[in-house]
Amino acid sequence: MYKNNSSFPPLHGNIDGTSPEGFIFGWAWRAGTLERCHIRVLSDGRPIAEALADRFRRDLLEAGIGLGFCGFVARAKKPLAPGPHLLQLLEAETETPIGREVRIEIPASAAEKTANARLALPHPQTIWSDEDVLAHLAQFNLAAHHRRMGTLRFIDVTFRYVLGRWADEVGLNAYARELDSGALSPEQFFAALLRSKERKANPKPLPSPFDYRFPFTAPPALAAPR
Repeated sequence: MYKNNSSFPPLHGNIDGTSPEGFIFGWAWRAGTLERCHIRVLSDGRPIAEALADRFRRDLLEAGIGLGFCGFVARAKKPLAPGPHLLQLLEAETETPIGREVRIEIPASAAEKTANARLALPHPQTIWSDEDVLAHLAQFNLAAHHRRMGTLRFIDVTFRYVLGRWADEVGLNAYARELDSGALSPEQFFAALLRSKERKANPKPLPSPFDYRFPFTAPPALAAPR
């Protein structure tokens, strides 16, 4: 019997497909949070795979699904037998169903599996680039973080996140005046650091939402799926 806890934010997700090697891939997201979903896949009512939904997918980012780190690739405990199967996605802890059940057909022959391999492969994993972040700043809800942290802490936190250092006194005071006066929005400030010469001189990938260096881990509701 499924446990249904209405106090949790709603779950969204889907099984997108399977691969001939026995992988099941898709995505799962608890709306309004950066919490990783621990998912379980059932085949015809029996558990066959588990995984964390924390892989970055640009298509999810562009669809407004959290910050894009919601994909999963789960390996089945044993190969599925040839024939039809009904796959169901659950949130493992609460056993809450996510999305719709998916009916798949496992080919009977190795030749059919090889022929379908190109279509069945998971989405390629990509780097969360500065361009991705700049294009989706609204999903960070930076204005809410600014209000929650206060101006000086928000500036220091953003400097540490983007440039890997504390804000110097001159920069701290200048940005504080502009943010407090409304001359500069939190999004414009964040974008200015990302576009700065200092950032371009050291373009290491930005920490993901599940990296200990990510400072925006307790935001109000993020953008919901469009």
